[in-house]
Amino acid sequence: MSCKVVYAVYKGDKFLDLGTVEELSKKFKVKKETVWFWATSVNKRRAKKKRKIAIKIEED
Repeated sequence: MSCKVVYAVYKGDKFLDLGTVEELSKKFKVKKETVWFWATSVNKRRAKKKRKIAIKIEED
């Protein structure tokens, strides 16, 4: 079974979108690497209310 990883993107407490890395990179007009960076612990530590963060949605 092939399943794609889904991420939820937030800016501060505001939910922006949900999707795969490919979908989010197209929506926000950024590289896939940027979406992956949003999910890193470094970005989450730096993020206050100004930065986007991506949270991986766990699937069974």
